[in-house]
Formats: sequence, C-alpha cells, structure tokens
Amino acid sequence: MPDRGDGNKYIVLLLSLKLILLAFFILLNALSEFESSKSSAALDSVNRAFRGSVQTPESATSAAASLGVLKLPEDLTNEIGSLFESFVPSAKADRTSRATVMTVDMPARALFHPGEDDIRPERQVLIRRVARAMMRDPGGIAKYELAFEHGTPSPKAQGDDGARGGRAVRRADAIARYLIRQSIPEATLSIGLRPGDPDRVRFILRLRDDPTPLPSRRRS
Repeated sequence: MPDRGDGNKYIVLLLSLKLILLAFFILLNALSEFESSKSSAALDSVNRAFRGSVQTPESATSAAASLGVLKLPEDLTNEIGSLFESFVPSAKADRTSRATVMTVDMPARALFHPGEDDIRPERQVLIRRVARAMMRDPGGIAKYELAFEHGTPSPKAQGDDGARGGRAVRRADAIARYLIRQSIPEATLSIGLRPGDPDRVRFILRLRDDPTPLPSRRRS
C-alpha cells in the first residue's frame, strides 16, 4: 500500500498562491473604492472653491458627480467673483442672494502701480477674462452692466488732492477703454469716483433692466 503520508508536495504552494491572488484582488477592490471616494471629495472641493459646477461627460454613469448647472446670472457672478479673488487675494467679492448685484473691492495698487495711470500688465489678463465671461452669454445678450469706481481723497483732506483726483479719473477711463477694446458694449459700462478712500477701487456687476445685444468678438 502506498504511504499515506506521501501527499502532493505542491498543494501547499498552490494554496499559498491562491491566497496571494485572493489578497491581491481584495487589495485592488479596496483601492478602487478608495479612489472613488477620493474623486468625490475632490469634486466637492472644486465645487465649493469655485461656487459652481463640475460638468461631467454625457456618458458618465454617476449622476452625483456635480452639483448641477447653475442659472446664468448666479453662474456669471460667481465666476467673475472667483476670478477677482483668485487673481487678487486681497479682493473681496460680495454677492446678493438673487445674483442681481455683485461688488468687488480691492486696493488700487492691485490694478495700478503707485503714481501711474495705466493698468498693470499682469492685471490686464484679469480684465480680459472678466470681459470674456460677460461676452459668453449663449443668447448673445448682455444681461449685466459693469461699473468701475476709483476712490478719491475726502473733501476735507489736505495735500495733493487735485492730482490724486485727476489720477483717479484717468485710471477709471483706462479701465473703461480697455474693456471696450475687449468688445464690451459701451452701453453696459460706467465709471465713477468714490470720495473718502483714494487707495481703493470697486467693480460693480449689476443685472440690466434692458439687456443689450452683444457685438461680435474682435481681438484687442
């Protein structure tokens, strides 16, 4: 009779291999679940940061990948507010609950070098992107108007008030002219002065009562 103690000497090796393969597939499954949750967290973070939506391809199987498409007014004000805040960390954007008015306050030096009237070259990119956002309405209608206000010295201030007031006017005019070169309709732009704080500027994005057709884009 054959010796019963003589079994297949490879059985332990095969069993070990099966256990390793099982552990490998369990690991793959665990990693897959981890990446899925990580992706969800990343999308949520992007949505919170940009106050908008992350659109997924039509073939995507997960319906919870984004927060949905925002209505145009809210989408535009959020996009422009985020543009200013990302380009100028000291900028503060305030939005109304119905997305009809948004104000952005920032230091004048964020747009202009001290003592100069022209827009800083590195800030021209910001102004161009704001113009592109306003020109992107799918219906070809300018639903918003943009106002720029530059602070001036208070009436009781002493010193070079006249020179600083004149500089504020020239700077506001430079902003308006640059926006017009980006094909923003003149009817949707306005400039003004705000007495009391010569070192601050303000952009105001306001929903128009009479939307204006957008012109065709031309290069600056």
